[in-house]
Amino acid sequence: MLAGRSMLRPISALLIACGAWSLSMLAGPAGNDASQESKASASNRADGLAAWQQVYSVLTHPRCINCHTATSYPQQGNDRHRHFANVVRGPAGKGVPALQCATCHQEANADSTGVPGAHDWHLAPLSMKWQDRNDKILSSAEVCRAVTDRAKNNNLDGAGLLKHHTQEPLVLWAFQPSRQIDGSLRTLPPLTHDEFVSATRKWVEAGMPCPQNP
Repeated sequence: MLAGRSMLRPISALLIACGAWSLSMLAGPAGNDASQESKASASNRADGLAAWQQVYSVLTHPRCINCHTATSYPQQGNDRHRHFANVVRGPAGKGVPALQCATCHQEANADSTGVPGAHDWHLAPLSMKWQDRNDKILSSAEVCRAVTDRAKNNNLDGAGLLKHHTQEPLVLWAFQPSRQIDGSLRTLPPLTHDEFVSATRKWVEAGMPCPQNP
């Protein structure tokens, strides 16, 4: 009887060791997979944030932000001064009956006068303001939150934002803004339109991550 028990001890120990080895083999690959997925997710987010910063550099350039104001009027020029002639936003962002945006801003740029033009010229809604009432540009995190908030952005999802950046006439205008009244060329955003669309696509595919609060 004692001999039988003594023989069972090494067998039990062997079974326990085998079981532990089997569990470690099962857990090992799963643990590695989880770690790799976590690293891939972090890398994807980092790539998305880098792409967003490129998008942000365009959105906050004067060619874009001059019509994304927090005030009752648009801005002009690289110094973002108030639009001349006391132009005001109006209830729909298209001016007031006596002075509609489209009165001067036609379907295309007017090189002879320096007046820019594109289809349906208007101010962005206040929900899409990218500066505060003191004309200070909002942070990358703040602009990102506004752009991705479907309650503020005309209910655009990622695909909708990509389409907007690709096809919207006023977005396209920013990359072909023509000449000022003195004949000099208006400055362009820091990316070409193709680069801007590519950065938007990378950001959307990464899940549209936003920077943390500054």
